[in-house]
Amino acid sequence: MHFSYFRTDALQLEIQYLTSHYVQSLRVEKKNLMQDIPELPGVYFMKNAEEEVIYIGKSKNIRKRLQSYFIKSNQNNKKIMKMIVQVKKIDYVITGTELEALLLESKLIKEKLPIYNKQLKNYNSYGYIKITQNEIYPRLLSVQYLKDDGDIYYGPYRNYREIELIIDALCVSVGIRRCHENSNALKSCIYHEIGDCLSPCNTKICKTRYDEAVNQIKLFLDGQSKEPIRTLEHKRDDYVSNLRFEKAGETQKHIDCLRKFYNYCTSYIYNIEKRNMILFLPSTSEHTIAILLILHGRIWKTYHFDINVLNESTVQAIKEVIRSGMPETYIWTTKKDVDEIIIIGRWLKENQDYPYIIPLGKNLEYADQDFTDILAMMTP
Repeated sequence: MHFSYFRTDALQLEIQYLTSHYVQSLRVEKKNLMQDIPELPGVYFMKNAEEEVIYIGKSKNIRKRLQSYFIKSNQNNKKIMKMIVQVKKIDYVITGTELEALLLESKLIKEKLPIYNKQLKNYNSYGYIKITQNEIYPRLLSVQYLKDDGDIYYGPYRNYREIELIIDALCVSVGIRRCHENSNALKSCIYHEIGDCLSPCNTKICKTRYDEAVNQIKLFLDGQSKEPIRTLEHKRDDYVSNLRFEKAGETQKHIDCLRKFYNYCTSYIYNIEKRNMILFLPSTSEHTIAILLILHGRIWKTYHFDINVLNESTVQAIKEVIRSGMPETYIWTTKKDVDEIIIIGRWLKENQDYPYIIPLGKNLEYADQDFTDILAMMTP
């Protein structure tokens, strides 16, 4: 045992020495990969010998960000070292602004699925909550795809597994049925026995009462009512009063689940319904600005304009381009939009005092004078 310990310890020392020596030569080798990379915002791609993208990152200064991977302090970071030794090529894309880099990184990670990206996700983990409309007594279902079937869909939401927990908590709260039988052939089940269902299998149930319960769920998912949470709180208190502490604990978990989801919903809905604006950003190119048309929380159009010579005719031309880019119909939210909505919402919250924003009205209109004033302020 002593010999084994000594051997392991000696091996560790040898590895540390070789690693330190290797890191020095590795820095020199990788430095050559970054010679032509600019100090600008953008997205970078680390590739291995087979030209496979193994990592995607973004930065407002991609050259400095890449250099940070090869500093001495990362020598003991096994994950970084394991990744760096595989890098044989670095590609990059320059973006006009840091915000565009954030959005492009999120999109490309889902397309390329690099093995070293922590936030590795794909759209298959996203889902919707569906309320059936072709049944006498509607049900709540978790689904991964939208269908043109006349049912009501909410979402998409980022965690498909959590949707099941939300649906379970809502069913317990308001008593929506969970059985899969046709509404015309319902049979009594365990949920009826334990009082977690309004029991449409019981012919005495009032259809109006059931529809009211469904409406409570709709208001909750729209971020307009916390009634399902309050109902569960009353149930929890009753369980405590009757010394049914195990049931009270289960109910509290449902309450916590719905509270978290409601907070997410209200923020998410706000980002979709209220985030209609024109965002002006300084671009990386001299005398150039980026104008982002943000509708329902995500970027609808991106424009880059040279404002070195700004006069009445050029301002009018820019306005016309923006107006022509407005959609004629409502833009539906898809799975691919979710992360973009969250990224833009977070950026706007962190930069809430940013002055170069024009909010759009209900019909996506804006004041011409605001547009002219912002362009004048951004002109060098």
